Amino acid sequence: TALAFVVFALLLSWRGLRRGGAWAAPLLGVLTLVALTYVRGSSFVLERVSSAGGAAAARQRLLEPQWQAFLARPVWGHGLNTYYHVNAQALSPQNWTELTYAGATHNIYVQALCEVGLIGAALCALMIAPPVLRAAWRSTQARSGQEWAAAGASVAVLFLSQGAVDFSVQVPAIGALFAFVLGACSHRA
Repeated sequence: TALAFVVFALLLSWRGLRRGGAWAAPLLGVLTLVALTYVRGSSFVLERVSSAGGAAAARQRLLEPQWQAFLARPVWGHGLNTYYHVNAQALSPQNWTELTYAGATHNIYVQALCEVGLIGAALCALMIAPPVLRAAWRSTQARSGQEWAAAGASVAVLFLSQGAVDFSVQVPAIGALFAFVLGACSHRA
């Protein structure tokens, strides 16, 4: 979330940075918001950071069968919604509890590669990249709607960076919200 706020501030400040104008106010506001959020929730953040090593190891064990399945069929993948089937083939007494409790890999990129292969992943990237790049361009170049375009690009950074450690974009409502925000924020108001 902090990364998305920083991207938002930088995109809004870009025009001022190029002209030497007032750019510090939005960036200072975002940094203040991040600092206040950290101070109010620092115990939670520190607790999450201290348990990150164990969580990373558990996520690695969740990711391994999907990655091996992707390497077995890298071009076309195994088909949509094959997460459970791939895990069932990789089950052993040692990994039974880890592979049966989770409903996703907790990395949308590896899971997508496993399910749709390189061709499907490339097609997905070709669908997502144009509105994200258009929103980023509009936030720095357009005469109107810069704030909405910066918000759209920042939401894309939020969802796509979070997808490396979780599966929220796979939830239909969140995926639909992501698509709506991209569409709404990447075109003229």
